[in-house]
Amino acid sequence: MAETEIDKRERNNAAAARWRAKNPRTPEQRTAMLAYQKEWRNKNRERLSVDAKAYHAENKDKWRRYRDADPEGYRRRKAENARRYRQSNPDKVSEAKRLYYEKNKEHVHAKAAEWRRNNPERRKAIAIQWNRRNPEARKDAQLRCVYGIGLDDYRRMVDAQEGKCLICARRKKLVVDHCHETGTVRGLLCFGCNGAIGKLGDTATTVARAVAYLASVEQRKVVACA
Repeated sequence: MAETEIDKRERNNAAAARWRAKNPRTPEQRTAMLAYQKEWRNKNRERLSVDAKAYHAENKDKWRRYRDADPEGYRRRKAENARRYRQSNPDKVSEAKRLYYEKNKEHVHAKAAEWRRNNPERRKAIAIQWNRRNPEARKDAQLRCVYGIGLDDYRRMVDAQEGKCLICARRKKLVVDHCHETGTVRGLLCFGCNGAIGKLGDTATTVARAVAYLASVEQRKVVACA
């Protein structure tokens, strides 16, 4: 039976592993070797790129046969190599993504929108999982989207109010109160007070009438008791 490309590669890898086991390098030698290789690659980046493109152009069929002989193994090794590269070069990966996005914004947005349309359940599951892992980032995004302030701004407002609602002066969980016409943030209120002024039309005139009404009720109670 003829030896396949995969068999040949595995045989060569095994031979190389046996040689390394018999001739181990010291940590200093390994560090020096890696430094030399990195320096050489940096000096010959263009040459390596040209050689790699020429090699792949000349050996398309060979790589296709290698891939098709063990597709699952090929995908697994490719994914593992990509994962190791991302872990070893986070800055390079981030910069490459940024440059690609800047050059292909419309394409990226279109593909993302298409994926969201085709995968609503998957999108929902990912969003739920991300929100659970990143509660502070989720809160910050919500505040910026709805009110135009960040989580740090919210915390500074809480400290300035000593954690108290501006109406009832009780220490409760505070929500952002804003003007529905202009969107201006007015302060932090407890949920009950914020809902109350909203139901009263969000106007000082209606709230004043409510205060006058309650005052008259209290006065009637005093007269009745007397």
